[in-house]
Amino acid sequence: MYMLLFADDIVLFTTDYVSLQVQLNSLYEYVKWGLKINVNKTKVCVFEKRKVNRNIKFYINKELVEVVDNFK
Repeated sequence: MYMLLFADDIVLFTTDYVSLQVQLNSLYEYVKWGLKINVNKTKVCVFEKRKVNRNIKFYINKELVEVVDNFK
């Protein structure tokens, strides 16, 4: 799992959609012992050479994660 950690923020990196969902599931399993992931603040940003309209959804504990075009 490739990630960046800074204070209370985590950035996950992957090259395909399936492994991102696996990483989100693993993260949820790891933190559920005492931490809470704020799904409302959680975003997925996909970087591709060509803009492709994909209807891919990601979930954390059955809650839908928003997919965005950019973030700061």
